[in-house]
Amino acid sequence: MRMLALSSCVVMALAACQQAEAPAGADRTDAAAPAATVTAEANVLTPEGLGPLRIGMMVPQLATVWGGLRVQPTDVMACQIVEFADAPPGVKAFLNGGEVRHIILDRFSTLKTDRGFGPGDDGAAIKADYGAAATVAPAKYDPPPAEEIMVWSNGDTSGAYIEDLTARGTRYNVGGDGKVATVMAGGPTIQLVEGCG
Repeated sequence: MRMLALSSCVVMALAACQQAEAPAGADRTDAAAPAATVTAEANVLTPEGLGPLRIGMMVPQLATVWGGLRVQPTDVMACQIVEFADAPPGVKAFLNGGEVRHIILDRFSTLKTDRGFGPGDDGAAIKADYGAAATVAPAKYDPPPAEEIMVWSNGDTSGAYIEDLTARGTRYNVGGDGKVATVMAGGPTIQLVEGCG
């Protein structure tokens, strides 16, 4: 009898512990939290990517990103700028050698970088925010205040032209009005002024 009573107590204690560990509705709340985080991050450009679009993805992998490429490249190894069927407005990818090298936010984009800047923002505010971490150079074709603000987040960035393929950074192209015209984030190809040139 004593054994039966002790066994019953153990079973009830275990049942109570299981209920305390997983109250009703907890699974729904916990499962929803990561989804909200992913959604928030999906609209933030970093040197590693933007949502499902990641630096280093190969052309075949792009079929699963934002409905796939709007137009399939005739030569997947060629240098080119591509758009996606269902991407947020103003988002493009720079491809070279069959992979995504950097991501572009053009003037039609309302998205921001991980520092909160995007097209239309004030170039002076970007320089103030990044401080000495930013390298500022005059724009190649436009008169001041047009300029290029470059910030590297990792890799060997010690030369005049960065060649380290693992280097990642963000470039803000500021127009003659002092506002950001485009943002590029990714690898060393963000340094190219003339696209594939």
